[in-house]
Amino acid sequence: MGTAASLVAAGEGDAVLFSATETLGGPTSAVVSDYSPSHVLLIGGNAALTSDIESEIAALASGASIERFAGTDRIDTAARAARRSLGDSSGGTLVIANGWSLSDVGTAASVVASGGADAVLYSAKTSLGEPTTAVIADRQPTRILLVGGTAALASSVEAELALAAPNAAIDRLGGATRVETAALSADRAFTDGASLAVIANGWSLHDVGVAAAFAAARDDAAVLYSQTNSLTEATQDVIEKHEPARVVLIGDTDVLTTAIVSELKRAIPSATLQRISDTTRLGVAAQAARQVLGNDLISTPGDGVEVTMGRANWSTGYFQAELYRQLLAELGDSVSNPAVHETGDPAGHAAIADGTIDFWVNTWLPQHSSSFDQNLADGSTVSDHVTVIGEQMIDGGLEGFLISKSFADEHSVYTLDQLDANSDAIDAFDASDPLPGNGKADIYGCPTAWRCDDIITSQIAFSNWSNIQQVTLDYDAMFASARARVTAGRPTIIYTWTPSQYIAGLAPGVDVYWMGMNRILDDSNPASLPGGEHFDQTDADGSGGYARIDDDQCPSAKTTSNGLCPTGWIAADIRVTANNEFLEANPAARALLEAVKLSPLDVSEALVDQYAGTSLPRLASQWIADNRGTVDAWLSTARRAS
Repeated sequence: MGTAASLVAAGEGDAVLFSATETLGGPTSAVVSDYSPSHVLLIGGNAALTSDIESEIAALASGASIERFAGTDRIDTAARAARRSLGDSSGGTLVIANGWSLSDVGTAASVVASGGADAVLYSAKTSLGEPTTAVIADRQPTRILLVGGTAALASSVEAELALAAPNAAIDRLGGATRVETAALSADRAFTDGASLAVIANGWSLHDVGVAAAFAAARDDAAVLYSQTNSLTEATQDVIEKHEPARVVLIGDTDVLTTAIVSELKRAIPSATLQRISDTTRLGVAAQAARQVLGNDLISTPGDGVEVTMGRANWSTGYFQAELYRQLLAELGDSVSNPAVHETGDPAGHAAIADGTIDFWVNTWLPQHSSSFDQNLADGSTVSDHVTVIGEQMIDGGLEGFLISKSFADEHSVYTLDQLDANSDAIDAFDASDPLPGNGKADIYGCPTAWRCDDIITSQIAFSNWSNIQQVTLDYDAMFASARARVTAGRPTIIYTWTPSQYIAGLAPGVDVYWMGMNRILDDSNPASLPGGEHFDQTDADGSGGYARIDDDQCPSAKTTSNGLCPTGWIAADIRVTANNEFLEANPAARALLEAVKLSPLDVSEALVDQYAGTSLPRLASQWIADNRGTVDAWLSTARRAS
């Protein structure tokens, strides 16, 4: 671990990867295959890395030269690496750590990485060992730095050093704990110009190794250790003193929890925070290597770019907006708070077209298709100025109507057509609906700013439902009323959608059913509404308007020829719409917007937490941390595009 990192720090390699004894492992194999190195150094003998490893590398990186670097033990291996790094030079600074104290080994490697020493040597607790003594005697360093207190490197080691290099100044970086020792080293590195803090859990030794390897590949990094839930006083003191511009956390939230992130944000609110994590140890090292090899971390193509972002005025789109804001910020963009420019459709698409906002992530297709035909003041249309990009959630927006389960079962009305034709059911519904006594079933639809209200109006006209009409109020107010009515055993019908927290508030199959309809709205524009031809829900191949919902949640699915629930709505694609000039001027941002793909389930779970009171920034940052490997791949794509 430390030997490999020290070789990279000395310019003998570009990145460190970890392997199992007999196989590279999937994450390591993928990096070797993707980057096709011309030269590979194996650190350790056959007992550590078998010959099968060499065969794997040869197959993955055809033509690469493979060199094995091994001594009789770890002290000898480190000594050989030091000789290689130092060449024929003498003098300089050597750093020595107890080769069996892996946290100190990591700190020693980071000292070399930050320029505080020329090479790393290992020692036993009470004796340098012959290989280390020989290097010191041959090279006669002017300075020797010991990492760790006397519990790690006894005073007898200093006595041996004085004999081997009598003119060398001997210094010790020794705190009371491994955290304090690392903090002493980092303090020196920051004083000498480092600007990147790499933080690992000091008791997660694999992550310590990754931190050292990651820092070794850079000339501006210092390694610090923390505990699982706390930065610790020593680390926090260094962070607050030097205020590094960037912080990289090594490991997932099991080893560095969100409490660490909160402490960092309080201590250095302006710093860019990133996390390198994966589900396996080899994966963490591979992700770190990809960052290094792709030069990703230091590439911030958005530096100096001011981005004005908007968001839709339906609250179930807030999470995605904040998530995209934080993703763009990792590219260096200065992104406005999306809440400042909150609007509905079609106004949102017009604002993107005229440049009031650069993009939003809340376009639903085909529901919003007609918005692109809007005429602007100069005679052009919205579609002339915007582009719909990416695949944020393809088929992610499921829409339809929910009906009180008890009422539907009592009157056997599982489609809107059955309700419209059943006078007893209409009378029972009308007795306590939002507009009682008007002879109609008043169903909760959409706010007028959402465009789905026009689609519902068209569906009513298309199906000739004469006893059903739509109520259009604030959606949260309508949903609260519908939920209360269902709880009280009163009839109600309400439009809803996924992803949303609403579907958790009225559970299909338990509280409500998804309703069906006999006919799926086409492009005939039966209500003669502007752009009504775009409200077609049949899809290009005629299969639209159906959803894969079990018949215990949608009883009308039992009567369809395809066995699907006839919700009457085509599954919506939720995508990003951006201003063309913005996309042309910002290729990295465009690539990121194109790369992001989200799970409707993940978004719905976040929305439940959102409505339970968790802040949007926290929800988004936690999602990013939990999906760091995926996020880093998106960011790598974006940085390459720049």
